Amino acid sequence: MSANALGGVYSASPSVPGIPSGVNPSFLGTVTGQPHPTFLNPGDLVMTIDLASFGVDSETTFGIADIQDTAYYRLELLDAALAPLSLSSVQVTNYNLTYANGGLIADEDITLNATSGALRLNFIHDAGGTYRHSGLALFTNLPLATRYIRLTANPPGFQLATEGIQICLGGSAVPEPAAGALLLAAALELVRRVRRTRV
Repeated sequence: MSANALGGVYSASPSVPGIPSGVNPSFLGTVTGQPHPTFLNPGDLVMTIDLASFGVDSETTFGIADIQDTAYYRLELLDAALAPLSLSSVQVTNYNLTYANGGLIADEDITLNATSGALRLNFIHDAGGTYRHSGLALFTNLPLATRYIRLTANPPGFQLATEGIQICLGGSAVPEPAAGALLLAAALELVRRVRRTRV
């Protein structure tokens, strides 16, 4: 797992809310299973994020980026009793990413199936890039009862190779220099990343 501070890794188009400079928000880079590389079976737990110390309000955002177009995941939002919450109100906004190192453009959008929680890529390079990874998808309008964010493998009948992805959390508007505090909160609340554990 690696922590990446505000700016320097990529520029986002359009600019991410709260970061008018257009650079990347603070994020954690992590692999989806250990040991890496290996394979994930359908239903394997990738990660659970505990938001107990973060606090969900109307401005809370969860972001995920750099998903390869051969990867399939399922998003769950759970309350404090680990009961699944409806995803029907969750909104998804996609951002194209141009990486500073090499100029790669990650511009495949992530879609969310609000019924199943399935995350899929749309395979359309709308910014002209050929990099086969998603840009940044920000999930907003999370249910206020959200306590845990869970990500599981969700391939359609075949195994999914582990990969590196990016995750970030955002809260009520703060000046850009304070965004590092959000990264610290995310790092402290990423409680486990487990491979081959059935949920």
